[in-house]
Amino acid sequence: MKRLGSRLPAAAAAAAAILLTVFSSSAANGVRDGIRLCVDTLIPSLFPCMIAASYLSEAIAFTVGSGKPSTLSRLLFGLSGGTDGLILCSVFGGYPTGERLTSHRTEAGAVTRRDGNRISLFGFFPAPAFAVAAVGRNMFSSVRAGTLIYGSVLLCGILCGIMISFPHKKDLPGSAAIKKAKPDLSAAVNDAARGMLGVCLWTVVYSAMKSLLTSFLGSEPVALSCIAEVTAGCLAASRKNDPALAAAVLSFGGLCVHLQILPYLKKTGCKYRRFLLFRICHAALSFTVSRGLMRLFPNAVCTFSPAEEHIKPALTGTVGAVTLLLLCCFLVLDTAANAFPSPPERSRQDDRDRNAI
Repeated sequence: MKRLGSRLPAAAAAAAAILLTVFSSSAANGVRDGIRLCVDTLIPSLFPCMIAASYLSEAIAFTVGSGKPSTLSRLLFGLSGGTDGLILCSVFGGYPTGERLTSHRTEAGAVTRRDGNRISLFGFFPAPAFAVAAVGRNMFSSVRAGTLIYGSVLLCGILCGIMISFPHKKDLPGSAAIKKAKPDLSAAVNDAARGMLGVCLWTVVYSAMKSLLTSFLGSEPVALSCIAEVTAGCLAASRKNDPALAAAVLSFGGLCVHLQILPYLKKTGCKYRRFLLFRICHAALSFTVSRGLMRLFPNAVCTFSPAEEHIKPALTGTVGAVTLLLLCCFLVLDTAANAFPSPPERSRQDDRDRNAI
């Protein structure tokens, strides 16, 4: 079994190489579709929220970073000190913002591994702009449907977080006080840019894989779309006119996002098996609650299947293209700043060179 497990990656790589050779045009079309999806939908709806969440996390840490337990987080989730603002940033920034910020604080010692492990489980929500605008308005042709979908996902995520937090410890320890560093907008933009690039790269990879499998199987794998990637799963749910399925897809997050946050889960000590089980439970509960909400508000979704032009994910291509260009510029500037030494370091290096001569 061990020898078989060690050979599986090589066999998968060989199969992928064969498919890329035989269906090269399909793979190219998939890459184009993935890039178009990132520019038209993902970047406009996720990138601003990720910047705001990163900046807000540092601002809250600078303002209230005393290491004492927050009353609300202690009562609801049994969290100790140093976790202020993480849940709010997870809700507003969308995945993988919550896991990234939690791992940063855990690695710095501002959050205990116990609290980092717990927040990594339930601090996993879609961005409000993506759920309401991209999924609700553009896919289901209804902002109200997007609001109900996001509300059910958010409510069920918080309920699941409360359920795994009991029983609370009576005396919760405080953590080390967070370093008093002023929030920096440039650092927040660079941090969000790295996360956004990861999201876009995995989306393009999945789009190419899906195009290959569709050409090989002769039909689009709907179940794989719901499990593997969030946007593709929500599109499949919109074609079925099933908002409850879209809520389940948003709660699960997709394997592409799971692969992005694996390094963050390791830093917080959260095992992926436990994370995956929590995501399945969250998706099942969101599906049930969303189905009930849609029965209470039947006018939230059109009774007919949305038209094809509404299914296509598009917010504003110009905004997405400009944002992508700015994202690349910030990364180039950040890399250049790190590559060249500061003026004091350059002067010391010049002195050492003259002495060597």
